Amino acid sequence: MVMTRGKLAATTQRSDLRAVSEPILTRRGSQSSSSSSSSSSSSDEDQVTLNNTPIEHRRLRHRQKGHVHFTSYTSQSSSDISSSTTACTPTKFSSTISLSTLAQPIIASYDTLRSYASNRGIHLAPLNIPLERRLQTLCVLVWGTQLFWTQLFFWFLLYISWVTRVLCILYLGYIFLAKTEGKAPTGSHWWRSLGFWDYFRDYFPIEMKIEEPLDPDKSYLFGSHPHGILSFGVCCNFGTETNMQRYLPRMRIAPGTLETNFRVPFLRELLLLSGFVSVSRQSALRVLTASKRQSSKEGYPPANGKGHGRSIVLVVGGAKESLWAYPNSMKLVLKKRLGFIKIAMEAGVPLVPVLHFGENDLYDQAPAKPGSLTDKFQHLLRNTVGFTVPVFWGRGVFQYSFGLMPNRRRITTVVGTPVDTQAFTAAKGWESAVGRRVSDEEARQVQDVYIDKLREMYRKWREELGYWDMEEELCIVE
Repeated sequence: MVMTRGKLAATTQRSDLRAVSEPILTRRGSQSSSSSSSSSSSSDEDQVTLNNTPIEHRRLRHRQKGHVHFTSYTSQSSSDISSSTTACTPTKFSSTISLSTLAQPIIASYDTLRSYASNRGIHLAPLNIPLERRLQTLCVLVWGTQLFWTQLFFWFLLYISWVTRVLCILYLGYIFLAKTEGKAPTGSHWWRSLGFWDYFRDYFPIEMKIEEPLDPDKSYLFGSHPHGILSFGVCCNFGTETNMQRYLPRMRIAPGTLETNFRVPFLRELLLLSGFVSVSRQSALRVLTASKRQSSKEGYPPANGKGHGRSIVLVVGGAKESLWAYPNSMKLVLKKRLGFIKIAMEAGVPLVPVLHFGENDLYDQAPAKPGSLTDKFQHLLRNTVGFTVPVFWGRGVFQYSFGLMPNRRRITTVVGTPVDTQAFTAAKGWESAVGRRVSDEEARQVQDVYIDKLREMYRKWREELGYWDMEEELCIVE
């Protein structure tokens, strides 16, 4: 039989160890009748030598995982064996391994996966993203999915016990019977000033430009354009204090939203905390005239250092304008929108045009052909519930190719020069519109001036802000 070199070496080592152990055991037996002092020293010496048995060598081999160096003891004396045991003592290895060493194969595998996915059109997010950017993504994700998790929490309360079930039923009755239409805003300054909104703003980021300083002791009606998919510019700039404290100090501005949003459990409370009001004519007039009623009361103090003025911002194009929210465009639904102009004239407040550059760049949208099934469904949904759902997509949380998260695109909100409705009425020689119904013809003439302001703002700020990919002219589609 042919024996391999490794087996031959192992056999030789076992023979050497047996040759060493036999004389040691014989010597131990012959020294058992000697004096106690010599027995003690002999016993210590033999105990050391016995530690070099094949069993101990196998333990050392397992302990040091193959790094044991055996020594041949065939021609060594007892004292030589005793001294050589020090060389066979296993060294103490450190069990601490750096995290970077452990992470290296994971990073290499993920880089390979990113390269593979990129070749197939899917761009995965890198692993070394700063914590601040992760928090920004988290805040936008929480805000964008608030309709989902508020309803999930509501159904959870319905499920857990009969007590919470009864409370939820009572709460449903309250929100359907409570009147939010015609009420003044009840926003919480604490809620609007949370650090959460700073991360939300910096995700895009969102900034403001003011053409002319506004008086915080006066009321204004802000017309916001365009609607976009989810109106991030309006919600951040006017629904929180994150930009208002810097660009519009002491202003009190209430954003408007659909009345149906105040019928959704728990979402209603979040909207009220942010100071949202219904977009109805009654609510808008109540907000705009609130400063006149309250300032006439003796000792009326401005809240949180704010001025006496009460303003409202309305997204004029509404849900219909979201169907025109294509990247690098500014298409507005404005021709038939005369209601907000009549409200401003009846309340005697200036109209302030507002443009959000970059709002339409946050999502891509699939165009719906006129008369197609998608087009019919969108119009049916808008006529039934007041809003519609365009076919859109953005990015995901851990990849940048598809998903419902908005893309990281800069949004610049430009607040234009106010259009003084009272001065315009006086210049035309008309009767003061305050407190009376305004005709469509009067509103259209004010609308023409308002649209001219929008076009002028678009041309000016498109160049100054560097939105060269956008269309050269603002387009009024409807």
